Formats: sequence, structure tokens, C-alpha cells
Amino acid sequence: DWGYEILRPGETESCAIKKNGDKYDRASLRKEIVKMKVDRPKLSIAAVAADDKLDFIEVVGVMDIVVDSGLVNVSLGQVPGFRGQPKPCGGG
Repeated sequence: DWGYEILRPGETESCAIKKNGDKYDRASLRKEIVKMKVDRPKLSIAAVAADDKLDFIEVVGVMDIVVDSGLVNVSLGQVPGFRGQPKPCGGG
């Protein structure tokens, strides 16, 4: 309900990209995924987990962003139990 959540490889805490009103912030998601790819250029795997309430078109949009960013081995899963809202991505 609140936006995207990113868990980077090797980290135990995720970060959040909040929605802008009722819209997901795809530009900020793309920025974070590209930064992750730049930081780890050999990284090619990503897992996209989606809440059951999420529209399929939004899931496909996220997968497109991930693949366009160079993470070409993408799997789809389901969000684990709620762990609380993570800190904001990008430190802000």
C-alpha cells in the first residue's frame, strides 16, 4: 500500500520508495535499480515479489524496469509477511 521495497544483495535491511499520492514512483525505482547495477556491474539476478493486491500491469512495469537496468535473470515471487515499513531509499 505504501510503495516499493528494495532489498539489495548481501543486505539484511530493505529500503522504501514511497508512492506519490496513489501513484508508484517508477522514476525513483529505476534510479535505485540503476545505482545498484552500477555498484555491482556483474549483478544479473533479481527477484520481484508482489503483494496479491497489486495490479498485474504494475508487476510487469517493475519487471521491465529491472530488465532494462541490466538485471536480466528475473524471477517473480510473493511478498513474505509484513515486517514493518523500511527506511527510505537513498538516505532521504
